[in-house]
Amino acid sequence: MPHRESLLGMALSRRTIITGRVEDPMLNSLFSRTGAEWGSAVLVFIVSLMAGRYAAQGMDVIQWAGAVTAVLGSVTVAVWVRIAPTPAKVTARQDD
Repeated sequence: MPHRESLLGMALSRRTIITGRVEDPMLNSLFSRTGAEWGSAVLVFIVSLMAGRYAAQGMDVIQWAGAVTAVLGSVTVAVWVRIAPTPAKVTARQDD
């Protein structure tokens, strides 16, 4: 079995820092646009679930403000992920 570089080694490699790409297909699927959309949807769900659970137990005004801020923040992330423009593909010019 060929030796695979560690995840930290890949993340800190010069090529990854310069190009912003990791050659591992699993990481590319996690950090893809679809992965970001699903991740932000899960974030909204979990934050709303936690806020609702603590609201059912009873919260004071400061806790309500924090819960509302957390829910609005996660919704903001979800909206930003969906409206963020996709990076334009630029063709490289070849010098002769």
